[in-house]
Amino acid sequence: MWILYIAGFLAVLFYGIRRQQKKRRSCLSRKFSVLIRQLSKLDRQLAVQSSGHDQMKMLSLTPKGSIAILLSQYCNIISITVQPAKIQGQKQKKEWIFPDSQNQYAMFSEIVEELRHSRSLGFDGNLLDKWHQKNSRIMSKIILSNPYSFYNLPQSCFCISFRNAKKINDFRGIGCKGFFEVLFFNCASAVERNAFKGQDQLWEQLLGLLLFYLENHNLSYQINDIEKLMKNRQLFYTKAARTIRSDPNYNFNVLYHLFYIKPLYLVSPAKLKTIGASDFSKVLQGTGFSKKMFQMESDLEEKMAYLADSII
Repeated sequence: MWILYIAGFLAVLFYGIRRQQKKRRSCLSRKFSVLIRQLSKLDRQLAVQSSGHDQMKMLSLTPKGSIAILLSQYCNIISITVQPAKIQGQKQKKEWIFPDSQNQYAMFSEIVEELRHSRSLGFDGNLLDKWHQKNSRIMSKIILSNPYSFYNLPQSCFCISFRNAKKINDFRGIGCKGFFEVLFFNCASAVERNAFKGQDQLWEQLLGLLLFYLENHNLSYQINDIEKLMKNRQLFYTKAARTIRSDPNYNFNVLYHLFYIKPLYLVSPAKLKTIGASDFSKVLQGTGFSKKMFQMESDLEEKMAYLADSII
């Protein structure tokens, strides 16, 4: 019955994202003024290029290239993406997603800490160190509250799943299409591993947040049948997460295929069986993919158990 329910609401959810963003909420520039002020200190040339109710773009132009910082809010989360257009022939980007209830100095602390370890992005290392130290002094005077709670359960599950999904880069770098697949799998695993009440409503909001990720990365237009893809992934990843919990010899062929080879593609059940039955699993074990997936699952289970305990 719940499958029909999910199918029905998915038909309108994609188009509802833009309507939802037009509802009365605090304007991003006001709501996240502390974070925006701190981010503007990361580069002396950074300036706001465009600003709307739910999005903002900050841009820095230098002889080496440009650095863009994009902020987007949706349904009580904030997404921050740092992307250089061209820095010494390299093209990289970093992304963070937080619940909007999280302390903004804490958000900035996490961002600047990661940027300090990614010097190839084009920021001045000395400037990053300077603001890291200043922000640390501010943080030492703040009593932080837990941003994850029952009151923002979908956002908590989504943000925890996002943070955990970033660990896939320890195995091999992944594009935003593949990252969406990892994120979707983690969301399914988070729900599967915890007997939260009202799972239909939880899934409804998680699917909305996943669609926001697609929209935010201009990926939704690359999918022929987004409703069918979302239904397909929800069922498959839920079943996969359930099986992994009980099978230490789980075959990761299909997950690797969806993450790295054909992300955002609909794959027929017959094709999935062929992929799952191949000898490719031996290669994956040798590359460490299976080990990384088990580690990610273990870390996610620990974080979700902590969230569940805080809710009880």
